[in-house]
Amino acid sequence: MFKKKDVIRTLFLLLVILVILVTLSQILVVHRRNHRKSKARDSKRIQTAQAMVMRFERNIEAMMKKNYFSTDKHQDYLLALKYSEIIRQQLAELSTVNNGIRNKINVIENSFAPFRERKLRFHDMSEGDTMSTQTKKHYDLHFVDVNSNILEKETNDLSKAEDKASNHGVVNDNDLKEKLLDDKSVRENKLTNRDQSFSDSRQSFIVPYCQETPDGLEGNLRVSEKFAQNENVIEESLTDIQPGGIWKPRSCVARQRIALVLPYRNREKHLKLLLHYLLPVLKRQLLDFRIFVVEQYGNGTFNKGRLMNVGFMEAWKLCNFDCVIFHDVDLLPENDRNMYTCGNHPRHMSIAVDKFRYKLPYLTLVGGVFSIKREQFQQVNGYSNLYWGWGAEDDDMAFRLKTVKLGIERPPATIGRYKMIKHDNRETIPVKMRAYLLKTVRKRYHRDGLNTLDYKVIKVTNTQLYTHILVDVGEPPMEAEDINDMLT
Repeated sequence: MFKKKDVIRTLFLLLVILVILVTLSQILVVHRRNHRKSKARDSKRIQTAQAMVMRFERNIEAMMKKNYFSTDKHQDYLLALKYSEIIRQQLAELSTVNNGIRNKINVIENSFAPFRERKLRFHDMSEGDTMSTQTKKHYDLHFVDVNSNILEKETNDLSKAEDKASNHGVVNDNDLKEKLLDDKSVRENKLTNRDQSFSDSRQSFIVPYCQETPDGLEGNLRVSEKFAQNENVIEESLTDIQPGGIWKPRSCVARQRIALVLPYRNREKHLKLLLHYLLPVLKRQLLDFRIFVVEQYGNGTFNKGRLMNVGFMEAWKLCNFDCVIFHDVDLLPENDRNMYTCGNHPRHMSIAVDKFRYKLPYLTLVGGVFSIKREQFQQVNGYSNLYWGWGAEDDDMAFRLKTVKLGIERPPATIGRYKMIKHDNRETIPVKMRAYLLKTVRKRYHRDGLNTLDYKVIKVTNTQLYTHILVDVGEPPMEAEDINDMLT
């Protein structure tokens, strides 16, 4: 039989096992309860996040224009816009010419007013009216004097011709004919020699194309922010630039026509400094260019993407260009061998900036100075219009280029060097909103850009160094403020 000690040990062991089981069961119950609570909490969080995303998407959709042209039809719209602007300019010139002609006609009519009044008084007499003897005698004498003067003039001309013929020894008709034939042959020889000399001079005046890399480039440049900001000094050193910032070489034909777009607001010091260094570089590169400074009207939230789209649209109206270059006003070129032209692919020109220690921060960066052909810019539908605040519109452009399978060219880091002018911190777009917009580029690029751009031109002024376009791009919609409230 079992001993008493063994029974006690067995019971104690069973009791320990029971306690362990009860403890484990309690732990399991508590864990299940907590798991249910956490699961409910997580599901609630997921539902809240999904609701916020849906609300976010609805606000983004509300910010985008409902009625818009497709990218293909928008190119036709741009052509129609171009032709309508040309017709408008020609009508304006024609009205100016008509006003000048009308003024000349008025001057002539005023000078002949006495004669016209006298003529009207003469014709106002009816057939039944009788003219006094004295008046009739006056008119008869007047007509006789006129006829006698004409006859006397013809007689004098005839006598002069006879004297001239006798002096040349012209006696009869045969001699006269021979003289005329000799004069005709001399004239034909002169015309032949003149045509030959004109063709030779025409061949000598054929203008060649400019070099792709002109010989007059200097390479590295010494730039400094310490510059006397005197606009008169700048204009005196660049007197050959036409009003509106237009220039082209005379010794050769530029290979491309450039439209340089500078988005701008409250940066007059930076703008003058940039033009002081940039314009001589463009001239040494022998480019046919025009500079457009696009300024946002008012003190609302800055929208750089819209300003660059406006610059493209207004430049398209005012001039013919092959290549458009978007340039920040706070970047000064440090090497004039960095050609301000377009290549086969869009080109990011500001690869090395002193603020980033002359290194490229990330591979998809296309901000700062960016050149792209006109057709390629239309292909990606321009910049996005949804980035209210500084930043991210350039990254959006990089995703658009990737979507349409356009690569990015860059010059060597030793050439694409720029100095950034120091400036105050600016209001930036929220990080979460930026991330969401960049994530949805592929879905919305065809309906967010040039074909959905709304703006109002306040004033266009042709200054000595650039074409200034003051434009109202509107205010951020209520949906954008709602998004900012959700993300903060």
